[in-house]
Parts: sequence; structure tokens; C-alpha cells
Amino acid sequence: MDLSTRAGRREQGRLIQKAIEHSGLSVEEASAKIGCSRALLYQYLSGSTLAQSDRLQALAAVTGASLASFYAAASAELEGESGRSQRVDSDQLAGRLIELESLALAQQGPADWSAAAATNERLIALAHELREAAAEAAAQLRLGKAAIHLGEFGRAVAALDQAVRLFQTFGDNRYELESRQARGNALLAIGRGQEALAEFELVAAGSRWESQWSGAVSLAAVYEQTGDYRLAAEWCDRAADLAASALDENSGRRAALYVKANRVNLFLACGDLALAEPLVRGCLHEAESLGLSDQHLEARLNLALLYLWQGRLVEALQTLNGVHELAGFLGDSSRAAMARALRADAYAALSEWDSAIHEAKEALTWALGQGERRVELFAQMALTDAYRGAERGAEARYHGGQAVATAGAVGITLYECEARLRLGRACLSSGDIVGAEANLKPALRSAEKLGARHLAACGRLLRAEIDLSRGRSAEAGREARAARKQAAAIGAHAQAARAALRMWQAARGNQAAERPVYEGMELAYQWLDGLRIEARSRGMVDALLEDTDARLTYIGMASLLRSKGNPDLADEVIESAGWPPLEAEWQEGKARE
Repeated sequence: MDLSTRAGRREQGRLIQKAIEHSGLSVEEASAKIGCSRALLYQYLSGSTLAQSDRLQALAAVTGASLASFYAAASAELEGESGRSQRVDSDQLAGRLIELESLALAQQGPADWSAAAATNERLIALAHELREAAAEAAAQLRLGKAAIHLGEFGRAVAALDQAVRLFQTFGDNRYELESRQARGNALLAIGRGQEALAEFELVAAGSRWESQWSGAVSLAAVYEQTGDYRLAAEWCDRAADLAASALDENSGRRAALYVKANRVNLFLACGDLALAEPLVRGCLHEAESLGLSDQHLEARLNLALLYLWQGRLVEALQTLNGVHELAGFLGDSSRAAMARALRADAYAALSEWDSAIHEAKEALTWALGQGERRVELFAQMALTDAYRGAERGAEARYHGGQAVATAGAVGITLYECEARLRLGRACLSSGDIVGAEANLKPALRSAEKLGARHLAACGRLLRAEIDLSRGRSAEAGREARAARKQAAAIGAHAQAARAALRMWQAARGNQAAERPVYEGMELAYQWLDGLRIEARSRGMVDALLEDTDARLTYIGMASLLRSKGNPDLADEVIESAGWPPLEAEWQEGKARE
């Protein structure tokens, strides 16, 4: 089926007709469903006009046929049916090359990346046999992009290496730079940051507007990852200026969206949650408007990360469920795995330890198989918290150490800091105060150097917990107050609640010292109780009181009410929790007094 000829197009038209008939539709109904005129569809059927890839994708969807079935010879070849020993002349090979190129372009639709990769690999072999360097280079570029969508980054780098070399040989600067841009993205995903930086610098220095803005945005991403936020902001500004100079509105909007997405990452890195939220919602809206599925998923992942830091755990989990489902449908394995890693974090924060461990292990298995270091890092951090909550200290410390090592290996300073804080807390839970302090000190230095206010608050909170473990109540109270002030200022409600609890623990038994902590404990109790109510209202398991700190928050609130002369209200707080072990603990405490 040579689509460059009328006979080949007529053959494709016959296959389209067959699919329409098998679906039970008429030509009129099929044309209406795919949004084209009946006359145009008749032109496809007769072979007078070549069917465009987007129309074929729509026809596949409405008829239930596979996209490859509209390219019968290519489909047969891909399935091994053309393995018969027969002589094929050069004209037939050339016709098959055109056919495969058409199929490869059609399969760039979002749900068919595996098929696109397979088609392009066959196309590469055929183009190489025919010495069609331009066709081979284009297929290598398409294969590299498909592999990135599939999360197969090593495969992507290999294909894009070849694409760069081939485009260089015949002086196609435009597609050489496009290949370098994609290669840089793949390298960044597997932690080869310096090589990615070199590629993006070449792209940004290109003469075309498209390469200049995409290279600038990518350089901003690299510098954000390495913790140089000043340079990251400068490259964002440069990319924004380039976006504003676009010759057409849609191109400018697309470039501006990628710039905004990078600014979101910078705000999140600094803990500027209030500034990040409206910007990430704007990215979500713009990605939907432009039909950019990758940026739509990225915005939803950032929204979930924001929710996690804000303590909006139920919203975070539901957002991540949606991301995982959509990413799977779109064939975006990398973002699907990241959704699982972050979902593990949400489950751990909700005290669903088993679910957290399962999700994190699934994400980690995928990441190790593909060499995707960022997903690996998030999965390791989630396992650290999940095992700590489940009181499996050795495993928590192991995964915390792996998270620190992974972040250090790829040079992600921000997440090395966060991983050390999680590891430090796991050490402290296991009674290893020395290990907790050893991780806290470099983490706090990094947080202060980066200006990461959310991590600085977590660092001061860990220091308060270490002081409590050493019996230094006054020092613990001061650090906890500072941590709560920082966390409350940026809207990190979970951290603020934990800090308020540490303030109460430091003041416990001293009525004069307890009075100033009442407001903070009341807010902590309201946040926790509200979270439990929300979880139950959404049909979720309410496991929050499996966590010691959560139970202590109820105990602390009730104790403060009792010391203020409201014993009945104190009992009501405990009773309303609906957790028998908590009631028993409360009654035992009263009996000891």
C-alpha cells in the first residue's frame, strides 16, 4: 500500500470503509462523529485525498478499529507477517517507507506511544537500508520523543544521539536543536545534569525563536534543580521576554505556559505556597485551553505537591488519583510513576502505612528499571516516612539514606535537604539522637542558603524534637514556637500543627507555660479533626489516629481544656474522636493525676 499513489490511497480508503461498516455506522454518521464533511470522507474512501493522521485517529476511536489497521501493510510488517523470504524491489521499499512514515506520524497521538516507538524502529531500519538519511533522522527523533513519554530514558538518549548526528551530517540545524532539546530532557530525567546543561546551552544559543525560548526554559529548570535560584529566575525572565516576542499568539501562549510552570517550581522550592497556588491554577487552565497534555499533568502534579505542603491531604490524594489515571491513559509512564510516589507520601501523612509502602515500592521499581532518578528520590522519601510511621525503624533509616544518596548523586540540593530531614526524623524515632543531629545540621544550612522557608521550618521543628528527647524543654519550646511561626506564615498547616504539639509537650505540666500555647493547639486540633471529617465524608479510611502525634494532639487539646476549668468539654473532645484506645489512654492519664 503505497500512499504516494492513487492506488495505495484507494486501498487505505477500502480499509476505512471496512472499519466504518463493521462499527455499524453509515458514512454520514462517521463523518459527523469525527467532525468532517461527508464529501471529505468520500474523498478518503475513493483515494483522491490522503487521509490526515488526526482524522484517522478520530476514525479509530469512533469505529473501535486500531490505528495500524488503516495501514495494512505496515501493520502486517510490524506483526511479523512480512517475514516471508521474497525479493522486494526498491520502488516497493520506497512505498513502504512512505507508508510507515504516515503511520508513525499518526501514532504520535497521545494514547499510542508504544506503537509509535515500534513503528519508528521499523522505519529506522528501512530508511537505513534505503540510505534515506533524512527519513532515518526524523524517525530517530520521533523514537526519542516516544521513549521519553514512555519513561524509557536510556532508549531515548540512544535514539536522540543518532538523531543529532544525522541532522548534523546534512546541516539541518533546526531539527538538530530539537533533538538536542529532547536529549537534554532525557538526560535530566536520569540525573545527568551537566550533560543536559550543555545541550540546553546549545539550544538556547540557536538562531531560531523556538530553540531560544525552549532552551532558556530548560536552563531555568536545571538551575532550579541545582539550587541556583538566582540564575533560574534570570533564565525564566529571558524566556518570558522571548515568549512575549512570538510572531503568533498561540506560540507565545505556549512558551509563556512553560515559563509559568518553571516559576511555580521556584515558588514551591522556596516555600512560597501562597504565591504558587494562583500561578499553578493558571497553568492548569492554560494547559487545558492549549491542549497540552504534558503541561496539564505537570500542573496537576504541582497542585498535589502544594496540597501536601498545605496539609490538604485528602485533596492531594484525590488529585493524584486523577493524575495517575490520566497519565496512564495518555501513556505518560513517568508522570504516572511520579503520581504514585506522591500518592505514597499522601498515604503516609494519612497514616495508611501499608498503602503508602505499596505505592512507593511500585513507583520505585519502575524508577529503578528506567533510571528515572527524580521518581526514585520521591519514592525513597515516601518509604522513609511510611516505615517510620509503621515503627519499622531500620527500614525507614535505610530508605532515608538511599534518598539522601540519590539526591546527592544527581545534585538536587533542595531534595537532599528534605531527604536529610526525613532521615533525621526516622533516626530520632528509633532513638538515634546522634544520627538525627548529624542529618539536621547540613539540612538546616542548606535550607537557609536556599531560602527554602518550608524546609527551614521543618528543620527547626526537628531540632525542637531533639531538644525534647534530651529533656531540654525551654530550648524545645523556643524552637517549636519559631517553627510554628514560619510554618503558619506560609500556610504549611501540617507542620504548624506538629510544632504547636511540640510547644505543648515542652510546656506540659506547667500551667503558666501552657497558657500561651492554647491557641496553637486549638488550631492544630481543628486542622486534624477537620481532616478526619473530610476523609470520612469522601468515603476514605480514617486512619489518622494510628499516628502517635495525632493522638497526642487530642490529648493535648483535652488537657488544656481541663486545666482551663472545662473538664466536661475536655472529655467531649476525646469522646468525639471515636477512637477507643485514645479514650483508654485519656482515662488512664486522669487516674494517674
